[in-house]
Amino acid sequence: MILLLGMMAWASDCPEGQTHDVSADDASRYLDEVEDIPLEDLEAFADLRAQVRKATDAMSCLKSVADTSLYARYHRIRVVGLDPTGSLGAKVRAEAQAGLRASKTLDPSGTFSPDFIPPTTGLAAHLAGMDPSDSHELAAPPLDGEIFFDGVKGRQRPADRATFFQRTDGGSVIDNVYLLPGAPVPRYPAVVEADSGGKPFLIVGAATGAAALGLFAANLGVRANALNPDTSSAARASDLQPTVNALAGASVGTAVVSATFFSLSLGMK
Repeated sequence: MILLLGMMAWASDCPEGQTHDVSADDASRYLDEVEDIPLEDLEAFADLRAQVRKATDAMSCLKSVADTSLYARYHRIRVVGLDPTGSLGAKVRAEAQAGLRASKTLDPSGTFSPDFIPPTTGLAAHLAGMDPSDSHELAAPPLDGEIFFDGVKGRQRPADRATFFQRTDGGSVIDNVYLLPGAPVPRYPAVVEADSGGKPFLIVGAATGAAALGLFAANLGVRANALNPDTSSAARASDLQPTVNALAGASVGTAVVSATFFSLSLGMK
């Protein structure tokens, strides 16, 4: 069975009018340009955010899956472009936390460039003290192609940190999307794996159902024999009546058990 998963996530794929043609080296150069902005000048913050946006667009247009170190670097540099003030402050701080944890997990020794974010600043200290995370959840297997999270092929999607999702098919990149925790992956044709949780109940239900049919057939046979005047006397019919009743009761009881197990198997799906 095929399922189209999710909706578009927090960040869109390659901007409209552009194609997946950015190399990992080009994306790294965009990150270099972010770190060249002098943050001691508060007026430079607008330039910084604009440059982070350009770096984000470049990452969204990657033409291939890159080394994990590029994603780790992007995660931490992207955080610098967030504005934790205003009415969305708490949400943005949670977003920053998710990005820093991603950077720490992918590159435990990775730091900001000291000329960009000095190690004595709160942000650098927060990154240094961050614990990595190995919590994950399984994404559905793609019908075609492969999926990657932060450059690592496989279905293990990080559960409590940000991640950079990519999907490829035939060597070509189809999706490049930055995902925050809980954000759905982009829609893609996926194989829905059958849930075997209810299989034991289904098997028992089928077996008891077959037994019920067998008992019912036996009941009909004995009953027909007892009522046949050519083969049975009235006394013989009277002697067979308890057997007929017992078989009828057993078939009904077994049918009830079968229906119960079939219901349990459906409830486990």
